[in-house]
Amino acid sequence: LEASHAMGSHALPMLFLHCISLALALHAGLVQALHPAVSGLWPWPTGEVLASGSALPVSSTFEFNSKALRECAALLNAFERYRNWIVLSRAREGQTPRTFLDSCTVEVLNLTTCERVPQLGDDESYTLDVNASRAHLRAATLSGALRGLETFSQLLDCDGSGCRLHASSISIEDKPRFAWRGVMLDTARHFLPTAVIHKMLDAMAYNKLNVLHWHITDDQSFPLHTSVYPKLVNGAYSPEATYSRDDVRSILKAAGDRGIRVVPELDSPGHALSWAVGYPELAVPECRTLDPTNEATYKMLQEVFGEVAQLFPDEYLHLGCDEVSFSCWNSSKQIAEWMEKNHVPRDDLGFKRLTARYIGRLQQQIKAIGKTSVVWQEAMDHYGDTAEDPTPPASGLDPDMVVEQWLAPPWNWANLSSIVSPGYLGRNATWPSGFRALGQTGGTWIARW
Repeated sequence: LEASHAMGSHALPMLFLHCISLALALHAGLVQALHPAVSGLWPWPTGEVLASGSALPVSSTFEFNSKALRECAALLNAFERYRNWIVLSRAREGQTPRTFLDSCTVEVLNLTTCERVPQLGDDESYTLDVNASRAHLRAATLSGALRGLETFSQLLDCDGSGCRLHASSISIEDKPRFAWRGVMLDTARHFLPTAVIHKMLDAMAYNKLNVLHWHITDDQSFPLHTSVYPKLVNGAYSPEATYSRDDVRSILKAAGDRGIRVVPELDSPGHALSWAVGYPELAVPECRTLDPTNEATYKMLQEVFGEVAQLFPDEYLHLGCDEVSFSCWNSSKQIAEWMEKNHVPRDDLGFKRLTARYIGRLQQQIKAIGKTSVVWQEAMDHYGDTAEDPTPPASGLDPDMVVEQWLAPPWNWANLSSIVSPGYLGRNATWPSGFRALGQTGGTWIARW
């Protein structure tokens, strides 16, 4: 994805799709021999896949239907997206309806999932059966139904003469292996218009990904409008390269309609040069960080994250907390004065204590507003309590936090087992493995996501 920074803004979704298409081509070759009628499914279902019979044309009057439509606006929107795609292909003329696939009935067992945003742990399982002229999709939740609709669309082969189902009899059972299947989108280093982000959400839905990790701020820009500290957006590339509250709401709405969670990241105390454009008194600009010794900094963090928490409904907020330069802090007059006043040594251990103090206070603020913190791995291993062994978690870090491992050797001091052994959740953000984690129950390691 980083390669797309050198391209136009519209290149990112296309590059993402090209990468997925390559993987899909390799995957299709593996399953073609066993399931030639349904080899285009992606990702390959985890349960049973049965297909037989000849191709089944799709009626020009084909309809999706469900008893849940009154309670499920997102399902109706999905029906419109998929049916428009089918209708645009135009079915063949001159055939009787009995030779056509007439409808797909969707059953959602838990309608309460239609009334809220997607959540971690939602049951995304579904079954899809096709017999004669009808298809039946059954799912426990809205998210499961959306995954099943995507599978249904992948079973169709469309050209100028119409759409056909790959087989006349199909039975599929599917449930994603990982509950957190994400993509990180960095709009701080390379601004992307909302229309491009909407295309990315479409690309994620095509591949049944369900978490958009939105890296909103970094040194390069602060593009998010906030009402509590309005000058923060002065750190954007330009007044046009920003996201209003309405922009964010449109992205959240489109994501929710596709069963995708949005986890926002506002990185600090490092990677925060853009914060200093509007509020230099709360930063150490030469170090590209916020000022961890200024009480006004914590007031700003509390109010800004409070507003972000109201705007973004997901349980998780990403705080960053990576890559702080201790040598730069050591040259800062304001930090040196604070450390001397508070009897904190200006050495590696002292700066770890200062950073851990910042992270601990920020995490407590996040917990107080009912959210769970996500941090990069430095929050745990680089800022530990001893200079000799950086792995132990820093004092005051909440055990409910999620730690993302991303560093490669020689900086990768922690691994997933050392992250989760104190009780923390962990995810491996190394490409191309995707987000993964381990949990520990009674001393037995289990796949968590």
